[in-house]
Amino acid sequence: MYADREPGKEYTETGLEIVDPEKDDRVFAVLDEACNRSCHTKRWADHAAKVFERKGVPFGPLNGEKLIYKGIAGAVSTGRRNVSLAFELMSRTDAYTSAVWVSNELDSSDEHYMLLSRTAQVTLGLRLDKGEDTCYLKSYNDYVQLYAIRSTGLCAICISEAVPER
Repeated sequence: MYADREPGKEYTETGLEIVDPEKDDRVFAVLDEACNRSCHTKRWADHAAKVFERKGVPFGPLNGEKLIYKGIAGAVSTGRRNVSLAFELMSRTDAYTSAVWVSNELDSSDEHYMLLSRTAQVTLGLRLDKGEDTCYLKSYNDYVQLYAIRSTGLCAICISEAVPER
């Protein structure tokens, strides 16, 4: 279950488009099975804010207090943001679903990523099948396109493509 391959783009052996989130005009979230709280870096937030602003979608302000994470090498969260998520459904033309999720912003100047926690995936109804390289959206009985992050090979979904430009 993959989108058609486009000339000039790179793909994994299993058919996932390889993307570089820092250079792409889209916004991606990594589906992280080991992450217990969704989080993103400031560089990711800066990129996402520009993309969503261009589409007329508000990017939530930074709120809350600092937190120190044990699992991400002692990373410090500078607060939380409401992040818009819009998933394009693969088998339907111009069909998508959207949600807003709270994500902790990490004070990491040299990284560019958003990790979508296991809790977020379950709540949103996303079912990642690594063996098949698919992401099933249970409530819509449809699939969301998966991508491979160039630097890590991790699976990600695009959370901005389904929102039309304004």
